[in-house]
Amino acid sequence: MQDNLLIKAYAIADIETNYEIERVRSWRFRKVSEYIRRLNKESIFSATACRKRYEAITVGAASIPTEQDDEPDLRRAEREAFCLAREEARNKEKAEKDAKEAIEAQAKEEAKALRAQKAEEVAHRIAAKQNETAQRLMKRASYARIRAEQATANRNAKTQRNRQIKRQKAEAVAKLNKAEAKRAGNKTAVATLPHMKDVTIETPDPRGYLSLRDLRSVCAERGFDTTGKAKDELIQELRNADEEWSKDDLTKMCRAKHLPINGTKVQIRYRIALAAAENYPSFKAGLAAAEEDVEMDMDMN
Repeated sequence: MQDNLLIKAYAIADIETNYEIERVRSWRFRKVSEYIRRLNKESIFSATACRKRYEAITVGAASIPTEQDDEPDLRRAEREAFCLAREEARNKEKAEKDAKEAIEAQAKEEAKALRAQKAEEVAHRIAAKQNETAQRLMKRASYARIRAEQATANRNAKTQRNRQIKRQKAEAVAKLNKAEAKRAGNKTAVATLPHMKDVTIETPDPRGYLSLRDLRSVCAERGFDTTGKAKDELIQELRNADEEWSKDDLTKMCRAKHLPINGTKVQIRYRIALAAAENYPSFKAGLAAAEEDVEMDMDMN
């Protein structure tokens, strides 16, 4: 081992040790202030006051307490005068600080006003330049406007034609589904219920076709309070409760009910809700009534 290296390491360690010692000692009078307050709750002195008083006592320069002085009233008057002088000094310092801050605030406001003035001038220059550009483009604006109007008219015509084709297609599909439903002896199930692949979060809940009595029974089985609630409120509570199921919960429920487990969570929740609704006799009647409303709307259109 090299002696020089050992001595250097010892010196560094000694410096850090002394630093830690001084850092711990700096907390001493905070502890003194804390213990004074513990020993006498009416004695509240800061760490600085404790340090100064202790130093004065150790060097013999400390004055005796006011209560032990020959003239305690004079000492109290002197202390009150000292406190008043200190308060005046603090007020003076605060006034000077407030004045300085006011000057700085005024300078900031003036600088802000100057920047705003410059920004306004720049904005005027930009506006003037844009106006000049607009004047140069006025000759071509009329032709561009005509082309835009033609494009808008063409777009409206295409949109109207597309809507017409979609409406005709929907009517044809509805008629085809209706015919197939009649042949299969299940008119409402084919005509109204969507395909499972088309089910989204916007798809109406199949439990909405139930009567209010059967819907309350469904809610009662789930443990919901149905007193004084309309169908929309009951359906919303059921859907909110369904959304709390995880994918594993939905899969287990489908397997228990012998239902397919494929599809998204929204589709699986719809499948479980449909299976629950089909157990009630009012489901088919509600589905048939909804189909009649759809046919009436189509006839009116």
